[in-house]
Amino acid sequence: MASKEKATIKWQSLKTTVARTKQKVLEKVGNVETTKDMAYDEEKKRILTLYDTLTKISKQITVYLDKMQELSICSNEIAEDMGSLYDTFDRIYPISQQYLNFAISIDRERQQLDEHIKKNVLEPLNQYLVQFKEVKDRMKELEVRRIDMDRYNREFQKDRKLSIENKYKVAKEGYDELLAELMRDLPTLFDDRVNFMEPVYAALIKSSNTFYTQSASASGLVLPVVSQINEALAATHPKIITPSDRSSVSKNYRATGIFVSPGTTVTPAQMSTTNSNTTTINTSKIEAKSSPQPSAPILEATYTNNTVQESNTNPFVEETPMITPGNEATFSEVPLTPNSEPRSLEPETKQMLMGLYDFNAEDPRELSFMKGDIMELVREEGEWFEVSISGRLGLIPSNYVKKI
Repeated sequence: MASKEKATIKWQSLKTTVARTKQKVLEKVGNVETTKDMAYDEEKKRILTLYDTLTKISKQITVYLDKMQELSICSNEIAEDMGSLYDTFDRIYPISQQYLNFAISIDRERQQLDEHIKKNVLEPLNQYLVQFKEVKDRMKELEVRRIDMDRYNREFQKDRKLSIENKYKVAKEGYDELLAELMRDLPTLFDDRVNFMEPVYAALIKSSNTFYTQSASASGLVLPVVSQINEALAATHPKIITPSDRSSVSKNYRATGIFVSPGTTVTPAQMSTTNSNTTTINTSKIEAKSSPQPSAPILEATYTNNTVQESNTNPFVEETPMITPGNEATFSEVPLTPNSEPRSLEPETKQMLMGLYDFNAEDPRELSFMKGDIMELVREEGEWFEVSISGRLGLIPSNYVKKI
């Protein structure tokens, strides 16, 4: 019997849900009349807006306390790390210990701030918001009663049955009763915000003022110790390591004999990674690269029977042709074949590249670069480019850059 009653109740609940859904659909398409109460709608809008604001304040206070804790932790870590830089006999060591004590003192004040705000601001505010949640539930129930009232009224207009009329009257009575209650509570709750928030606001201001006042007092103990130190000196502090132009890193170790193809001449300019000044002469083009160095360009070529021959290419070293004994040439003296005219030695425009992605070199022959770095294309080697970055030569993948 009990199971049969449960099945009946379940069936009635399903029928009610379907009927309410049908009413909502008809209202949405505008095929039925809907009960409207403009005064209630206005009060509902005001109270929901106030609820959202108070909820936001509660979340912001929670975030504020969390961030203050993070700030305190960072301050202590900075003080500890700064203090670890000095030996006990260093002049600044006592100052670092005083700063650490200052950071610890600030954290104690922060803990008191946290406790006071939670007790006098956050907890009362969250408890106050419970009323708003109850009111929201009642407004949802009012909407359900309104839908039942309107659907029974619609059914009664179509079929004048006494049973339907009685359902309509009961539904309307329940709707009117709850509506009257909400119309008393909503304005009252909205106006109550001033009385409630006044002590909450005062507690927040007092707690914050106490924290910052105590923090300022603690800082006064360490500030006089460092007042005579000029903090601007750090911005002009000189470098003390070996200058870049004298560093070993400026030398191109790959230009030594063991890395160079047989028969290739290595010039002094190629021995430095900061000097990319080389000029190549061949039968198809004359290419000259500008150099930041003031010295004149170095030209090398290999001649056989008054013709220029290209030297073998090493994909990892930028080669220049050799001059064979007895066939010297200068920048202004290019070998000519019989009846030929002199050719111009205008340098070609450099092809520049820009990094599309970061690339980390995994081989001594490769160069690392970052996205957005600008470099000069020296030679294309299939899927690899030989480039010059700040005077250093090396290989990079061609699909990591674009020509500009």
